[in-house]
Amino acid sequence: MRDTDLFRMALGIEPPWVVTKSDLEATAKRLDIHLDFARGSRFACPQCGIAGCPTYDSEDKTWRHLNFFQHEAYLHARVPRVTCKGCGIKQVSVPWVRSDSGFTLLFDALVMAMVQAMPVAVVARMFDEWDTRLWRVIHHYVEAARDRADHSEVTSVALDETASRRGHNYVSLFVDLVCRRVLFVAEGKDAGTVDAFAKSLPSRKRGIWRPMAAIPRPSPRCIDMSPAFIPTGHVWMAPGSQGLFRVSATEGRLRSCVRPVVAASGRRP
Repeated sequence: MRDTDLFRMALGIEPPWVVTKSDLEATAKRLDIHLDFARGSRFACPQCGIAGCPTYDSEDKTWRHLNFFQHEAYLHARVPRVTCKGCGIKQVSVPWVRSDSGFTLLFDALVMAMVQAMPVAVVARMFDEWDTRLWRVIHHYVEAARDRADHSEVTSVALDETASRRGHNYVSLFVDLVCRRVLFVAEGKDAGTVDAFAKSLPSRKRGIWRPMAAIPRPSPRCIDMSPAFIPTGHVWMAPGSQGLFRVSATEGRLRSCVRPVVAASGRRP
């Protein structure tokens, strides 16, 4: 079996895309895999989806892929732009990468799996990548997940602040105690963090926004913060409805949710 056929099968490349060649530099510990499409190939318009659009021109692009053993792997391809009668000239979407990313989807998936268990800075060193590039990957998928999230059924919220690094640097975390998931993270530990959390909560369910008035107030409200930082004007924290208490079991459940979030920042929890 030729190396091009092997990599085509391993990458799941399908027509009109083909693997044209591969270059392995043992000294540099780098593998470059080159992809291309056959002359005369037609593609679907990325905007309207109409199939059979002719190629207008192409642009050479490179993406970081999963390591090939100890070798860094990169995919190279000329990505075509097509002419659509309705939409004009548009660049097609390639199946192995998300739009405007320098990494393949499989590389993204590995990064997202690893940062759940270790700091981003450590993951960056393992891949010999800038941590800022990995943070962009993380932010993309976190925001996408938040857009799909529906918090309308949240009934018990815990709020706590924790040090994100040495000195007076804090983040505030809002946790669903029933499902044991982090709902929101905000820098600081003042009343503004609650306002930011509230603004993030116009619950979206299947693309439908619901006003704040339609969202039930979570109860109970476990607030592990000093009284000076507890807001009194917020609809959820109005006088007479505050639940300021420490319960060891509740705090333990909160900490189990908080630790992975703080650890992912690469800073001391």
